[in-house]
Amino acid sequence: MGQVGRYYYPDDVWIDTSDPGHIWIKIIGKDKLKMGIDDFAAKNNEEIISIRLQKKGKELEKGRFFATIESGKWTGPLIIPLSGEIVEINPEILEHPSIANEKPYGEGWFVIFEAKNLEEELDNDQNLVKGSEVEKLEKWIKVEEEKYL
Repeated sequence: MGQVGRYYYPDDVWIDTSDPGHIWIKIIGKDKLKMGIDDFAAKNNEEIISIRLQKKGKELEKGRFFATIESGKWTGPLIIPLSGEIVEINPEILEHPSIANEKPYGEGWFVIFEAKNLEEELDNDQNLVKGSEVEKLEKWIKVEEEKYL
């Protein structure tokens, strides 16, 4: 697991470093991904009090919102970094949204997503960075902290 300042990034996830970004992606099967918010968002949004997710079966193009969160500090949409379809939502996150703050890479996941063009989008999107690429994440986090904190 990579550590960037006070934030953790598992080696086996991809992080969306675009703006607004802060979404993690973990490949869990052929074209299937689990997604949630990264440790930066989990730690800096204060307690998340509400999460609304797009419905199971919803097809989304990259750049569309797939969830909306409300916290003590921020309310807004979360943007999907890949194109595909939501195949499962985490019912636990809807009942207890603060799990996303406490365990963003574990029980705090938001959706399971089936990507349309997984390899192509991962290979061609420079904003998707592996959690093991600590140097790239360090540069990005420095900019994010200056912008948001």
